[in-house]
Amino acid sequence: MQSKIEIVEQSFEKIKLDANEFAASFYENLFAQYPEVKPLFANTDMETQQKKLLNALILVVENLRHPEVLKEVVQALGSRHINYGTLKQHYPLVGKALLKTLKQYLGEYWTPEVKAAWIYAYRGVAKLMLQGANYPPEKERSPTDETTETETKTQENPHIKNTETEVQATPTPTSPIELIERSFEKIKPRGAEFATSFYENLFAAYPEAKPLFANTDIQQQEKKLLNSLVLVVESLRHPEVLAQVLRALGARHINYGTLPQHYPLVGEALLKTLEQYLQQDWNLEVKNAWVFAYEQIVQLMFEGAGYSPETSNTEVETTSPPKIEINLEKAPVSKPSSKLQVEVIENSFEKIKSRGAEFAASFYENLFAAYPEAKPLFANTDMENQQKKLLNSLVLVVESLRNPEALAEVLRALGARHVNYGTLKQHYPLVEKTILKTLKQYLQEDWTPEVKKAWVYALGQITRFMFEGAGYIKTPTPPPKQVEETTTKPTSEQEKKSLSPPTTRQKITTKTKQKKELSDKEYSTEEAIAKLKKLLTQIINIFWELPKIYVVIIAVIVAIIVVNLVGEDSIFAKTLASADTISLIVAIILFVKEIPDRKKEFHYQAWSVIDAAKGIKDSQARFMAIQDLNKDNVSLRTLQAPGAYLASIDLKKANLNEANLSEACLDNANLKQANLSYANLANAKLSSSNLIDTNLSFSNLSNANLSSANLSNANLVCADLSNANMSGVNLSGATLSGAKIIETYLVGANLKDAKVSVAELSNAYLKDAIMPDGSKHK
Repeated sequence: MQSKIEIVEQSFEKIKLDANEFAASFYENLFAQYPEVKPLFANTDMETQQKKLLNALILVVENLRHPEVLKEVVQALGSRHINYGTLKQHYPLVGKALLKTLKQYLGEYWTPEVKAAWIYAYRGVAKLMLQGANYPPEKERSPTDETTETETKTQENPHIKNTETEVQATPTPTSPIELIERSFEKIKPRGAEFATSFYENLFAAYPEAKPLFANTDIQQQEKKLLNSLVLVVESLRHPEVLAQVLRALGARHINYGTLPQHYPLVGEALLKTLEQYLQQDWNLEVKNAWVFAYEQIVQLMFEGAGYSPETSNTEVETTSPPKIEINLEKAPVSKPSSKLQVEVIENSFEKIKSRGAEFAASFYENLFAAYPEAKPLFANTDMENQQKKLLNSLVLVVESLRNPEALAEVLRALGARHVNYGTLKQHYPLVEKTILKTLKQYLQEDWTPEVKKAWVYALGQITRFMFEGAGYIKTPTPPPKQVEETTTKPTSEQEKKSLSPPTTRQKITTKTKQKKELSDKEYSTEEAIAKLKKLLTQIINIFWELPKIYVVIIAVIVAIIVVNLVGEDSIFAKTLASADTISLIVAIILFVKEIPDRKKEFHYQAWSVIDAAKGIKDSQARFMAIQDLNKDNVSLRTLQAPGAYLASIDLKKANLNEANLSEACLDNANLKQANLSYANLANAKLSSSNLIDTNLSFSNLSNANLSSANLSNANLVCADLSNANMSGVNLSGATLSGAKIIETYLVGANLKDAKVSVAELSNAYLKDAIMPDGSKHK
């Protein structure tokens, strides 16, 4: 006699040929019999859903002989399905639809034995899924348990006729809408208190959300929350009206700095507060009803915010309630971590590094495929260079996770730059979602819920810092420290007297002292100097802004006033009596006033000299022009001087961001504290140059000669140092995280306290070099 497993396996083999058609028919049967479940699939790609069903069936059937594997997989499936809004009363509906579809496709092979075997198999699967969903043991009975007796009779007498009632649905429970309405009625009388508790719970669990409300009247915000909840609950029976309201709400929230990652935090705080106020009325059915309702709310708000439907359905688990890991049972599901999982991110990124260039290319492919509206932002961009920048940025972030202060500054600067590239805050969620999608694509089986959770949280923090740099949200400033009050009780009569109510005389004396202290504070020397500096600055600004004629008139009027004040017999008055003297004063004023115009003219000429010297190796005029422009604090960003002879040039604190100085000679140059980030210095000569505190992050120094250069405390994050000659170079305290150090010549170099790992230095020549820990390499 065949076992039930064999019967299920053999009958499923007959379906496999029409598998896709079978899956489609299943959903047709399900929706035809139970139209009330159709809204669960409102935003679902049904073709993908059919594939998922088919894969799940194959997985179950092929693992019936491996119960340990099956148990783990099916329980996880049950846990996920409760987040999709699946309730226990849905299981019998699925069971009946499955039996009907099997009968439809198996035809003559659909015997009582086959039916009994599938009922038995479905009962086991449903039981495991219900366990995974954390339903209490007394309610773990599968909806197909009612078939047990019939199944037994079938085995005893296969001629007994089984009807469709073998998989019966449980009596229709109270609808989710009714559950929400009833539970909310119990909260309404304490509505204001409920709203206050909600924000207390939110800030206690997720303090990182507090800056979003830095400039908000929290009492007003609580009223808004309560009004929104009342509006939503009272409009649940009017979905068309509610949808319009929620879309508008989602659109508004994007302008408040709300990101997809914030929605699960709100969801969890809401559930916690509901549980806190409903107490004994907070049961599993009520909780599931609120989770499902919140799912629908977020999906509609996402539509209004411009996030694509996939954001809430597929990729980002923490951006939509069906996939937020909210506590759903007594044994809580792990919630989104409020701490950065550095090791998880580092380990997962290590698996991608070797395919870094390919990963970056795939990221942009995924971005443009999902969001073609983002493509015009890159219309004039060299995509290969852009991919390198993305990869370098990811390397920088991952390798700086253990140095959060430095990373925060870098990210704020990055956010400020992205504003100039035309990046809006609405673009950030698209980038985050695409990064997650590409990570999943490359990590495959290593893309676990833990890894996803760690990356989602990290991307949220990155966005927050970039938002601060872009000016979308304000950086919170710590409140001033308050003087602690002494609470010690008086121990002597004198102390008791000092703490007794002050007399009228004492009050007057105290007020006088306070006024004196306030006066001293207001008119202190430092305060006076600061005010004087401010006044002088304003006068100077007015001088430069006013037209020349007004400046001359004011100068003459001031001279006349001064003469009247000091008297006509004074030396000053006698000096001004001469017309030539007044003409001289006017000439001097005009000369000074015209200095900016002359400087502008000089700067234009200097740039003309630089442009004219293109292709010329040694040009003294260009050398002087570059040096003089820097002295006048003119930015030299994107300077083009490849192959130029600039030995011993003084470019201290110069802004040479993205400059092209490849093959240039900069021996003995002073580039201290200069900004050479993203600069091209490939094959350049920088021997004995001063590069102390210089920013060379993401720069290309491949094959460059930096022998004996001083790079102490320099920033070389993600710089390309491959094949560079850095013998005898001073790199003490320098940051080399993510730098490309392949066959780099570091013989005799000083790397003490440099921020670089031994692994990163493994491909360099390090003979006699002083290592970061102070030891000498042998």
